[in-house]
Amino acid sequence: MFDAFAKIDGGGSGRGASDNRRIEQDEWMKGWSGVREHGFVALAAISTKQEAIEAFAKIDDNGGGVVLLDEWCFFLKAAEVEAKTQVGALLDMDEAGGVGKQAKLPGTAKVNLKDRKAASAAARAEARAAATATRSPGEIEVKVTRDEKLKEVDAGVPNSFGLAVGKSASKDFFDFAACFEPLCGETPEAENLREEGFKSADPNGNGMCSF
Repeated sequence: MFDAFAKIDGGGSGRGASDNRRIEQDEWMKGWSGVREHGFVALAAISTKQEAIEAFAKIDDNGGGVVLLDEWCFFLKAAEVEAKTQVGALLDMDEAGGVGKQAKLPGTAKVNLKDRKAASAAARAEARAAATATRSPGEIEVKVTRDEKLKEVDAGVPNSFGLAVGKSASKDFFDFAACFEPLCGETPEAENLREEGFKSADPNGNGMCSF
């Protein structure tokens, strides 16, 4: 979600000097077609200029004239939940709430931890197996190359969350996913990677990670 947002904000992937952490309507009209293949049903459904104009008004929930990241994420999430996608099932497992005028997402319900794990496992089972990785001191050596990732993109292979990300995603996204997807599995290897990752992010060993 952030990758698509950042690609439109400022007219280029990632954070740059022209970014202001909000999407203005002119930025949206120039960039909406460039994120249609990010894997989200709400973006894929926009195919004309008029639909893009209507979508911007819908995303801009409070009518402020700009789209902030929370409004953006809520819009994408709501569409996934309504379409009953694998991603929507995972995103719908949080507490009710929203931004702007929104009160809650359609179908939002409380889900206990056992049900959450079962749904996550089912989504992962239907998606491809996460890339394996080995960690050396201070770095993660990813065994899946970006070229191999792009071959999976061409084939429409979903990632470990069930999202079939297309080529509109940035190189930074694929690099990020290649590093962190191995940590998402329900396996002893993935559990070890998560533990090692937390230790790396907690250098003073106080059990907390700050931003």
